[in-house]
Amino acid sequence: KVPHEQFSRLIDIFAKIILLHKSAITGSNPLEHVFSLPWLPSVLKQCDSSMFVSSNLLEAADLLRQCVRILRNITSEFCFLTIQVNHLRIVLESKSLYFSILHAIPDIIPETNTNLLDEDVFEQAVEFRTNLLEFFLRQRMLVQDLEKLLDSTNSMVYSKEIMSFLDIDYKTRAISHLCCTSEDGFILKPSNPCLYIFNNTQIRNMLESLPDLLKSQFFLSQFKQQLSTHLEETNLNKDIGLSTIHSRIFVPTFDYVSKTISDLFSHNILISTINKHFARYMNCTELMRAEIIHIITAIERTSETSYRPILDETMRKVDCYFSLQKSQNIAVRVLEVRDSYGFTGEFTNTEFISSLEKLDCDTAQLKLVTPELLKATDSLKNFNPTHVNIILTLLKCVNLFTWTAGILKKPSDLDDFTDLALNCVDNTAVQINRITCFKTVCTIFSPFIFQLQHIDEVKFLQILQEVYDTIDNRDESADYLLKMSQDCARESEIAFWKEIQLSHTSIGGKTISQLKQIMQYGKFMLTTTMDTHIVEDVLKLCVTSNPLVNTESVYNLDELRDIQSNIVLITPLMHEDKDVTRFLPYLQDIMTLVNLVLQLHCSGNAFFMDRTLEYTIHSINTVKEDIYFLRKAYYEWNNEILQARKKNYYLNYFTNSQILTIRIALRNIYRHKDLNRDTIHLLTLIRTDVSQVDIEGALGTLRRSSDSFNSPTESINSFLDYAGDVGSSTFSNYSLMGSSEESPPSIQLVDQNTSIKYLYANKDPSVIPLEDLGLFLYKINSCNGPLVD
Repeated sequence: KVPHEQFSRLIDIFAKIILLHKSAITGSNPLEHVFSLPWLPSVLKQCDSSMFVSSNLLEAADLLRQCVRILRNITSEFCFLTIQVNHLRIVLESKSLYFSILHAIPDIIPETNTNLLDEDVFEQAVEFRTNLLEFFLRQRMLVQDLEKLLDSTNSMVYSKEIMSFLDIDYKTRAISHLCCTSEDGFILKPSNPCLYIFNNTQIRNMLESLPDLLKSQFFLSQFKQQLSTHLEETNLNKDIGLSTIHSRIFVPTFDYVSKTISDLFSHNILISTINKHFARYMNCTELMRAEIIHIITAIERTSETSYRPILDETMRKVDCYFSLQKSQNIAVRVLEVRDSYGFTGEFTNTEFISSLEKLDCDTAQLKLVTPELLKATDSLKNFNPTHVNIILTLLKCVNLFTWTAGILKKPSDLDDFTDLALNCVDNTAVQINRITCFKTVCTIFSPFIFQLQHIDEVKFLQILQEVYDTIDNRDESADYLLKMSQDCARESEIAFWKEIQLSHTSIGGKTISQLKQIMQYGKFMLTTTMDTHIVEDVLKLCVTSNPLVNTESVYNLDELRDIQSNIVLITPLMHEDKDVTRFLPYLQDIMTLVNLVLQLHCSGNAFFMDRTLEYTIHSINTVKEDIYFLRKAYYEWNNEILQARKKNYYLNYFTNSQILTIRIALRNIYRHKDLNRDTIHLLTLIRTDVSQVDIEGALGTLRRSSDSFNSPTESINSFLDYAGDVGSSTFSNYSLMGSSEESPPSIQLVDQNTSIKYLYANKDPSVIPLEDLGLFLYKINSCNGPLVD
């Protein structure tokens, strides 16, 4: 209860709330809006229209009276089942709010139905009306299904009885005018001629089965066929009565479908019947299973669990038969492939399946499918259309693949052969695409091309799956790739590749001749000088082509690369040639050695200054040992340079190659030669006014002052004592080969008895050690004037 002093204000608030909904309450559908106001029961309980009148809120009072009048009318219709269907839906959707309104203003309930205020009675009333409405809506949906069934036949037939039912504007009709109760439950209103006919038990049973039957393509096709027969017998009368639809079309169709499913479950169904009605499910038996379940549900009105065991057994046999049917065609093709390529292995299961091709489907039953037959079809039942197309492509590419298998012995030969083709044709888009397509096709079918010998059934199916997986993993579609394969197998294309093979043979003959001369008389010369900076300056191959007259052929790096390319190209034709298999890895090792020599030389190591090393073609073991040694020497040399720079600050003024230049120049002083301008210019980085006299003086005082600088006296004395020894033939650690700038490079044969490791270990004292060079540079920097000895 609201205190008196606040009552007038509360009335004012209620009035404002009601006025906010004026347009909706007075609109075209006020009931729907009234049942959307959750606060309405509270307003109706707290006050009535007289309170608004006493407060001069007349408009609010009118609106409230209108709401009450709407609620009284709808309650009366609700109680006496005269409520319209669309109004009943609104009430049922808001039943909790409606029950609260009845308790707020109980006087709107008719005197004969006051027990509606009891919650249980109210719930029973709501449930009854809900069921009544749902019954009618379901009957209407079933009639719509019957109309869909007629429409699915595309025969332009119709039924006026069905149309009359569906044309009823049921939403504005009272529910009691549409359906009512009977001894057996609900029925359509007998007094309505448009509805009464659908109360027939047989018609109702037909309608009840339609939701499941409409999901069966088998039933729909049979219904259409039966309807066509009826139309022919009745001179194409398009208006069909409901009883005619039932007795002349539906019942014969239903009986035939039921008999077919019964024969299917007993396994007495003819193979021809399966082919006729269920062939569409050959690649998806799960859809057939679902259709059968819909038909059985319409027939038996039982759950799937009651017939699942027999259904499972039936579907296994059907699946096996479909596999057999698919496998028969595949088996025939597989045997054609076997015969075309001359496979010598056994194809027992394939031959057995192929023999069933002549099966009499008009007499054979599903019972013929046995476990033994199922086992025989296991190998082929999982084939999809792409597998079949691969087999067809194999048949169309017999000439291409057998010829390719004859000239290429392993997959890697394919790259060499197509590289050769690129060198033999014009560099046009057409030719490049031609070669690319051939390579793609041979790559896809490589498991087949390179395993043609002794293929049996198991091996063939394994290779077929490998080809399928390769196609499946590519970006292009399977149809495109298989069409490409068949294009490559045309006679004109095979003729093109045969010409490439002949060209291959011509190049191979010349290259083999060169290669045999190289392997017999060849020797690699590795030469370095102060001006050597690139690999091309280091390596050459000398071949004595005629030992009797001592004629010699010399190959530079570019020519060696040409020979290497030609050898790669002829590899597919020279699988067993030992020279081919030995030369390429040996050349690769020589190139690795050259790169290491060049790295050491360019990093300032004096060992490879003015040096020529000679390797015969048979010293491959020595080459491998020298590669290993030079890798280690390169690491140690870089480490020694790094440590020397840390200990001797002035070495950091120069690069590695500049340090080597200074070391060589200092040796020349003791050979009574002047320093060149470049060396003096380098030393100006230490002292700007340095001269050759200063340099000679610094070298002269280096011996006397070695103790004060903690110099390794023995090494510096050795350098000073032997720097002028022009005839020295040994080599220093990190030393140079040769005696003077004018002397030609010494040629050192490197073989099993004399390796780089041996040469490298003999020390030549004619080059100043790195640490003593650092002391020398220090002396240059610390001198204030000219130094003389």
